[in-house]
Amino acid sequence: MLFRHRGEARICEQTLNSRQTVSLVTKRLVAQGYATTEGNPDDRRNSIVRLTDAARPSRA
Repeated sequence: MLFRHRGEARICEQTLNSRQTVSLVTKRLVAQGYATTEGNPDDRRNSIVRLTDAARPSRA
């Protein structure tokens, strides 16, 4: 998965989207239970985004 454990700034770079767009999408994913965020110990201005199991495709 391309964005399994990425900071928002890195997602902006890789998707060519603005910080505002990535932030909005991230908040929606968190609200729907598809992602979590946590502070980045190396850069307090940036959050690390992690997908939850709900966001991963099931392997039936």
